[in-house]
Amino acid sequence: MDWIKLSTDNILYSEYSDWENYALIKYQALYCQLEQEPTEAQIKRVLSPKEIKFVQSCIEVITKLCQNDIEVVKKKRGRDKLNYRRKKGIHENSASGKIADRQLSDVTDKIRVDKRKEIYKENKLEEFRKWNWREDEIFQKWRNEKKYLPSMVDKNKEAVILYCESRGKTYTNYVSALQSFLNKDGGKK
Repeated sequence: MDWIKLSTDNILYSEYSDWENYALIKYQALYCQLEQEPTEAQIKRVLSPKEIKFVQSCIEVITKLCQNDIEVVKKKRGRDKLNYRRKKGIHENSASGKIADRQLSDVTDKIRVDKRKEIYKENKLEEFRKWNWREDEIFQKWRNEKKYLPSMVDKNKEAVILYCESRGKTYTNYVSALQSFLNKDGGKK
């Protein structure tokens, strides 16, 4: 323990003198720090012979106080350890295999999500490859407004496909990506 509990009444309104109070406090601090009754050698390092005699007369009361404080601290440590384990997801009865299985499951879930993204990306890119811009009325209207040459549209469509394949880039709308490429290229009539 790093602390001791003292009643303010025991210090302020004590029947003992200051040096006696100080001796009691030093003994109580030593006892609580060790969390067991100190040996004679340990006591002699902290207290003078006069203080040791005085403390011996009150030893039963101090021992009870210290034991109560130590028990409270041990219970709190136990609760803190349990709370820590719960927060970290490690239960007392869990085997390391269960934890490893859970971690492996997380990894496989991530792989599944990545595969779904890859399939989605491939499908969208394949749809864009098959897309015939000459049959798309909305795109034709936009191309006519912007006055882009058909050869420039074909060239930029291939550029978008190559760019996406080489970089692994995905677009939610490949047609808008094509429009961006055309705007950058500036292939007007």
